[in-house]
Amino acid sequence: MPVPVPELAGAAALLFLGLEVESGGHVLLGHVPGESELRQRSDLVGHDLVAGGFDGSDDVVDQHPEILPVAYQHAATALLSVNQARERIAAMLTVLEAERVAIADARERVLAAPVVAGRDLPGFDNSSMDGFAVRAGDVSQADETAPVRLRVTGTSAAGGAFAGEVEPGTAVRIMTGAPIPGGADAVIEVEETSMDGESVLVRRAVAVGRNLRPAGGDLRRGELALESGAHVGPAQLALLAALGTQSVECVRRPVVALVPTGDEVADAADEPGADQLYDAITPALAAAVSAVGGLPLRVPRARDDIDDIRRALQQAAEADFVLSIGGVSVGDRDLVRPVVEELGELDFWKVAMRPGKPLAVGRILGKPFVGLPGNPVSALVGFEVFVLPALLAMGGRGDWHRPSVTAELAEPLDTPQGLRTFARARLEARPGGPPLAHPAPGQGSHQVSWLARSNALLDIPEEVGGLPAGASVVAVLVDQPPGATL
Repeated sequence: MPVPVPELAGAAALLFLGLEVESGGHVLLGHVPGESELRQRSDLVGHDLVAGGFDGSDDVVDQHPEILPVAYQHAATALLSVNQARERIAAMLTVLEAERVAIADARERVLAAPVVAGRDLPGFDNSSMDGFAVRAGDVSQADETAPVRLRVTGTSAAGGAFAGEVEPGTAVRIMTGAPIPGGADAVIEVEETSMDGESVLVRRAVAVGRNLRPAGGDLRRGELALESGAHVGPAQLALLAALGTQSVECVRRPVVALVPTGDEVADAADEPGADQLYDAITPALAAAVSAVGGLPLRVPRARDDIDDIRRALQQAAEADFVLSIGGVSVGDRDLVRPVVEELGELDFWKVAMRPGKPLAVGRILGKPFVGLPGNPVSALVGFEVFVLPALLAMGGRGDWHRPSVTAELAEPLDTPQGLRTFARARLEARPGGPPLAHPAPGQGSHQVSWLARSNALLDIPEEVGGLPAGASVVAVLVDQPPGATL
């Protein structure tokens, strides 16, 4: 069956795999070498011919599974594992420096310094109930059959304290949160009383301190309010605001330069040519960067020209983290890798995973660099697996991850043995059991519609070559925000 050469890997890799190249640039998918034949070519194991095999060809493999078993298993031997790649990326990173920001801008940030209470919280004794402020000794004998009569001398409201004191034989009407008047040592709930003219009848005895919130009962001045490294969410903002804190020291948000590449890509504002596609990846990555606390910085798209790519990457290196899109494979117009090597260093460029095996990682002018594939699904999965944890770490949240659950496969799932697979799926909740995972029918790296309908990535280990319906799988909940590991 003839398949165009550009859809598969480089011609050298095809010849190594025993695929016959026809005149006209097509390949006959007939003979696939077996184990013994590959072992006879042991001089090439680990060479780029193996590591480069089937680069960016997930869709073709879906259509022609007969080339998959031997080719992928042997190509994977020269690749880094997902965990190894993550470790190599983590080794390049440092937590960013601190900056002082207003507490309104500290949301979803990490504190770079502890916060010490500058005042008592609450700042004064106040009531936890609506009722009457009394002297507990005045009502010690009160009950339903013999209520105690007290003269009401005023009201203490939230924001309107009673100016006098509670004298023996008197009471002051009080609202929740209002200051406790001098002389009072308890509050009787309004439900335990009844009015009789200008007096209140108290039908229950109360102990000293009942319904009274003492000053500093929550936090005392000089005590630690929030530790360095604390995540600032709504609850932490409430505490900071309650203390009257105006600003805090936070880890700076990473600025992430997005560098789209390729002549085949058109911006949303432009009319695409007959041989172009709209740029689906850059807007998605900008949103993904923002969602984890980064600041996306879009660099103008670089053409398939080495000088233009150099210009774009040099500009991008002004950011904290450089993220390029496309141009990291083995084609004649994949020019990102050589420019990275020119401007810095390339650590590695392939990972044993699917989708997203081409992944260029290194440094550009001293800044961490990750080059994602140009297919939308591969790029977004690559971001999820590698870039998201890197940005969290730079922002001081190195122990954060997406939540995951154990799910049950609703249908069989075929995966290539030797490559860790992140299959797109839709989880269906069900009572009394784990959620059902419905793998997306379209697992191709170009199929954005199925990615958009999915709410989970099924993390399938490298050693698994396929799973039956009913099998247990780890499902990463990509529609849920990352959080600290429990």
